[in-house]
Amino acid sequence: MNGDLYIADAYMELLVVGAEGGLATRVVTQAQGVPFAFPNGLDINDENGLVYFTDSSSRYQMRNYLSVRLSGDTTGRLMSYDPQSKQVDVLLKNLSFPKGVALSQNGDFLLIAETTSCRIMRYWPRTPEAGTFEVFAQLPGFSDNIKRSPRRGIHSKRKKVFELILSYPSIAKAILKLRFDVMKAYTCLAKWRGRGLMIRLSEEGVVLDA
Repeated sequence: MNGDLYIADAYMELLVVGAEGGLATRVVTQAQGVPFAFPNGLDINDENGLVYFTDSSSRYQMRNYLSVRLSGDTTGRLMSYDPQSKQVDVLLKNLSFPKGVALSQNGDFLLIAETTSCRIMRYWPRTPEAGTFEVFAQLPGFSDNIKRSPRRGIHSKRKKVFELILSYPSIAKAILKLRFDVMKAYTCLAKWRGRGLMIRLSEEGVVLDA
């Protein structure tokens, strides 16, 4: 590794800052002809330098994150960027609000926090399972971040109102068309009744602590 710092910026796409510091440089803005709208989580393979990152949605930006949930948007993607070849590969498509991404200790698999579906997906980038993915853990709330770190990640309680809205897409569409600012209303309610939970999982998906 050369000491470069990579940043998944929600509005400025994928950036890099050199080992000597200075201004961040944009390195890539799209994949397969589809521009990034909401870059989110990121992790790096120390062995080969590959940068794995998520684009939470191809339709909505971070300022409209609630719309990603309410609309049941599934345009999220998991991608890899090779600093040597400058190539971007789309590893997974049709994800439901993917956020955090974490590489396993030996680099065999990636874990992706899929917010709307309240689960963590596991993707295998290496052979013989290369390209396959599965549900790693189903969570009781909306997953946010995920890291191989004692600080752990965060998910919030899955409220009944969201379960109802996601079960009836017509309700979600009606809410998104309302004239008042849905984002501001949700933010105020979240501050009033904010609930969060940290969960520690083993690499086998077993809950170790909460």
